[in-house]
Amino acid sequence: MLALFLSSGWRFALLAWLVAQVLTTMIYLVCPECIITPFTFKASVLGFEDYCPLAPWMIVAGVVGTVSGFLSAPYFPFQKFGASNSGDMCFVDIACIHQKDSVLKQRGIYGIGGFLKCARELRVLWTPPYLSRMWCIFELAAYRKANPSGRITLAPIFIEHSVHLVAVSLWGCVICYWGALAFDLTADYGYFIGLVLPLGFALLPVACIVHGLRYFFCAKHRLFQDLRRFKLESAECSEEFDAVFVHTAIQSWYGSTAAFEHFVQETLVQEIPEVTISPGYCLLLATIPVTGALEECMAVARGGAPTDVVLSSLIGHVYGLTVCWVMVCLQLLYRLCDRFAVPFEPGFCNFMRTLAVYVMVALSFLVGAVVGEVAYRCSASGSF
Repeated sequence: MLALFLSSGWRFALLAWLVAQVLTTMIYLVCPECIITPFTFKASVLGFEDYCPLAPWMIVAGVVGTVSGFLSAPYFPFQKFGASNSGDMCFVDIACIHQKDSVLKQRGIYGIGGFLKCARELRVLWTPPYLSRMWCIFELAAYRKANPSGRITLAPIFIEHSVHLVAVSLWGCVICYWGALAFDLTADYGYFIGLVLPLGFALLPVACIVHGLRYFFCAKHRLFQDLRRFKLESAECSEEFDAVFVHTAIQSWYGSTAAFEHFVQETLVQEIPEVTISPGYCLLLATIPVTGALEECMAVARGGAPTDVVLSSLIGHVYGLTVCWVMVCLQLLYRLCDRFAVPFEPGFCNFMRTLAVYVMVALSFLVGAVVGEVAYRCSASGSF
């Protein structure tokens, strides 16, 4: 459910976050006396040095907007935007086929071919024991038989779970960054101890995320290996009626179980796409550091900074650093975890691989952040 919640609602969460940020920005600019600014920090951008008012309200608005977008997504009036014809209707087998009444269940199973033939996409919410279930394998093959032009999408639920964990870590970074500004830690302890060190501390939970991602990507690689070695006799079926139905249908559609196994091993495995984090999820995650950067940019603008200073902060910090670089680092995180997804066996070498991936990702993020900070603060051209 969590995976479906994120995969179907991330667009609305992104839209709600954008609306919340625009409204908060308008309040900041149009009615500054309405904003309580309990903190100040010393800004230093392109020669502009002054104490600027700092508030947490854009961060608060970002959280409220994102959560509101997710919660309101199931109730969004799709039909008003013509989405009723966009293919958003779905057939979920476990929900649409009766699981208690044997007569209704048999009727639903015999009618599933019609749904498979009409569906433009078969979305598989994949978990590691997927191939051990005969019915799941049968649905994949039946969909391709009934709908040769349809799209098969493999959607491992661990991707969505990891997105939630990465979001928590990024919010930790934003809070640490905002806290360093609010309490002026850079003035007291220097740039490294006052800012870089808190960010590095906030990234520590990413090590656990890396370890979990390597495990699940290993399971993904095992999926393709199991598909290439698939044998029908290795799949299990809890209901005798289901097993009889599946074997009968396979004999009718493919001629023999050997032909069906060849289809799974040679054809089906080629049609399942590679699995990684989508650009949409990366963009949604990038809104978290963008919120913190917008808070600082708005503080600089309200502090009386010239236009070129505000533009340098907006382009270099908000867009260049927290949008582009964060999305690059997120792709790097998932691709490295996929590349080094060795068999998950307890041991020192396995943990060292996790540590190596974590260090590469964390260092890339921190080095890019430091270089970007120095570039846009010291040169207007550096923001580009």
